[in-house]
Amino acid sequence: METENTGEGISLYFCRDITVENVTINTAMEGVIIKSSANITVRDSVFGPDILYGISAQEISGLQIEGNEMVCMDYGVGALVYVTDNATITDNTITGGLGSVGIWAHESSDSVISRNTITEGTEYGIDITNGDHLKVDGNLIHTMDTGIEAGGVQTITISDNTLQCYDTGNGLVIDAKGGAEITGNTAENCSVQTLLTLTDSVVRDNHFSGVAYPVILVPNAQEDVFVYRNDFVLTEGHAGTDAAILHTTTADEQSQRDLDWREASEQIRMPDGIMTNWSVNEAYGGVIPAVSITRTAEEEIVMRSPVWHSPPTEVTYWYYEQVFTRPMGNYWSTYNGTDTTHDGIGETAFVIREKDLDTSPLIMASGRYTDHSMLPATDEDPSAIIADAGHLNAGDSATLHFTGSAVQTVTVTPKEESGRILLSLEQAGTGPDGLEGPVYQYLSAQLNGMTDENVKEAKFSFRVATTWLNTEKLLPADMVLWRFHDNAWQELPTSVLREENGWIYYEATTPGFSSFAIAAGDKQQEEVPPTDVVVPEGGGTDTSDVAVTAEPVNETTPEPPVTVTIPGEEGTGTPTGTTPQQSPLGLIPLIGGAAGAMILFRKRY
Repeated sequence: METENTGEGISLYFCRDITVENVTINTAMEGVIIKSSANITVRDSVFGPDILYGISAQEISGLQIEGNEMVCMDYGVGALVYVTDNATITDNTITGGLGSVGIWAHESSDSVISRNTITEGTEYGIDITNGDHLKVDGNLIHTMDTGIEAGGVQTITISDNTLQCYDTGNGLVIDAKGGAEITGNTAENCSVQTLLTLTDSVVRDNHFSGVAYPVILVPNAQEDVFVYRNDFVLTEGHAGTDAAILHTTTADEQSQRDLDWREASEQIRMPDGIMTNWSVNEAYGGVIPAVSITRTAEEEIVMRSPVWHSPPTEVTYWYYEQVFTRPMGNYWSTYNGTDTTHDGIGETAFVIREKDLDTSPLIMASGRYTDHSMLPATDEDPSAIIADAGHLNAGDSATLHFTGSAVQTVTVTPKEESGRILLSLEQAGTGPDGLEGPVYQYLSAQLNGMTDENVKEAKFSFRVATTWLNTEKLLPADMVLWRFHDNAWQELPTSVLREENGWIYYEATTPGFSSFAIAAGDKQQEEVPPTDVVVPEGGGTDTSDVAVTAEPVNETTPEPPVTVTIPGEEGTGTPTGTTPQQSPLGLIPLIGGAAGAMILFRKRY
């Protein structure tokens, strides 16, 4: 069916079990109007161009809006859902103009907004007011003002959405009464990355970029909100100018925008009650200071900061193929603290604004931290970290086998006759400073029964996962074994043996034992002051040490060695940080709203 130049395209009042599909409605004020009905489906239809409402549904139980294309005029709405339950809005494409809204849900429950594309000048992407048990996921939104906004909601999941702000808009503006999960979203090039007021919620694994760091507030009397493993990246360029304009003009512009909406609502018979929720000034009442928010002119609610790290205080994660259990904070692009323990956590807090601190900031972007090892699976015993050999004559060699690190074998050749030797080779979290390139592993090793002076040579056979090389953009030939000797890292002769089952196999030769690292080569060495070497408990007097991170690796060989299992983990490094680092933006005052909250802020250096 196709209609043109009509006031209303299709009207459904007090209907049940109706499907509208494959309909084209051009230049109508309203495409499909549905009221007081149940089990209604609108799919695979086209509404527009220049339509005011694509689909408007009020007081509906059981609504499906799927696979439609809507092109709205200025101040139009693609899909307006008002007082509904069990609504599903999926796979629609919505285009709008000035003041337009892609999807607007008011007083909805048990509903899903998923996989929609909202683009080409639409001012507000998805706006939700007063709802519960909602899911908003997998939407692609290009917005000039606010990507996703939700006010007065509870038990809501906002996940895996992609928002593009074009340097002038806000990514997420959420005011949730409780039970919000905000995960896996990307908001790029926003004037303000996100403004959240939350209770008993989690914000994790998101990537936000924009001119201002996020503002996240929690009512004092409510339960904690945990914010961790997010990337917060400050952008440059004209976004800074845009933010300055917001600071001086937003209030006047928003007042005019509210007036325009009121006038528009009179023309299109907006359902009663929505306009009050739309108004920025009526919803929030003005500026939000660093620790308080004014929601109405009469009532001020004191706020506090969220917990800027993981719940509980420690989580287990993999970083550069080492496993750690630590508190995890967030990645801040202006943080430049140190990480001498090589666990990926900075040793000084990051100051977001005044007393708002991330005490466990991430050194790298959150993608470097995983919940499991990225190495190929093996069936090897990860505990074989000690091997020994009996009597050796001068020139004889003994091959010792290991499965507690990237090193699989060490072949030792003595200069003179020796007795029994014992070599421990185990995982460690760090090594002496001085390597600037990517480090695959450090090793902590200890040789007993032979000194360096009696070592003719030792050959290390080790392997590196191809997934790690690809992540670091390294070629197999870029990797070498380093030895720390005479207070400097020395590159050892290293050759590539083969590639097999996701691994690159190497062999390197060393004249003695000390600290080693498997890392990128090509002039990485750097002079450093003398460093104490950590010796595991029980070490003998004829020993040399090593420090490295290791993975469970080994292959079956014809001559299995005598192995001894030593439990425990080598401690490494001492935090050196003292003073927290501060965000370059300092205190950020804001203006929030149920459909177009803008944030006022000033830079502070």
